Amino acid sequence: MGVGHPGPHRDETDRTMAARLLPSSPRTPRSPGSPLAHTPSHTHTPAAPQQPGHPPAAAVETVEVATDGSTGVTGVGGWGWVSRTGRVGCGSTPASLPRVPLSSELAAIDDALHTLPDSRLVVWVDSKDVLRILNWHREPPTGVASLVAQVRRSVSQRQSRGGSVEFRFVRGHSGDRLNEAADALAVAARRANESLTVAAFDALATLRHQVGEQWCAAGSPQAA
Repeated sequence: MGVGHPGPHRDETDRTMAARLLPSSPRTPRSPGSPLAHTPSHTHTPAAPQQPGHPPAAAVETVEVATDGSTGVTGVGGWGWVSRTGRVGCGSTPASLPRVPLSSELAAIDDALHTLPDSRLVVWVDSKDVLRILNWHREPPTGVASLVAQVRRSVSQRQSRGGSVEFRFVRGHSGDRLNEAADALAVAARRANESLTVAAFDALATLRHQVGEQWCAAGSPQAA
């Protein structure tokens, strides 16, 4: 989760930021780690044996997506998500919302759930608080209960259409390129909505396009 700093100075240009988001080589899918790595309501049913004379069932595609939120000193938040298939999304969280850091993280997750096609979706999140809440290990704090309920409805809707959702933890700012890409979009979205300048929104649009193209060129992951 990104944290804003006062002043207009940026640590790096958008071009440099975008360049470091391209993976140098495909990443081996990671296995779940802690009990927070999956939601208890999701199960994986073994495929039924193939019947003679029938074509084999199509493999369910696994799509990985990283989500992140960013909060600045003004209280304005931004969020972003990036999938390994090249789909990206970003937006802002107004300072009027309660608990903007959590709200931004949840907004990113919900937008990804609504945008990405039904599949076996693996959502990488760098907020342990969000994972505990979504996995029923912690009650939602005051002010974000409606957002949590919205995310859970989105998960249920995907399940009803044959998809699945698995939440996994990734440590933020640890060099994970998918997470860094989501963080960069969240920070750029937050900065654009703090400054409300044409230049900031142009920079956000450019970064979004570059990140999408780079991850699309990198290719989608193999099913785990």
